[in-house]
Amino acid sequence: MVCLCRGVSERTVLKAIDRGASTVDEVGFDCRAGTGCGICRDTIADLLVARVSVRRHAPAPAFRAPAFAAAAGA
Repeated sequence: MVCLCRGVSERTVLKAIDRGASTVDEVGFDCRAGTGCGICRDTIADLLVARVSVRRHAPAPAFRAPAFAAAAGA
């Protein structure tokens, strides 16, 4: 549990980040985490940094030519 006041789990916070939340306030708007007493806001910020770091260091997806290019002999 990340946010005890609102009963929000880490998984729910990570889903909010994956949907595009990029600040603690945006996470709060999405799933209400961090909108109660505020004790969890540092944890939410840490999750944001960690998730962005993972995205930044993830390997780029392999390029795949569109199906029509293969059919045309490209």
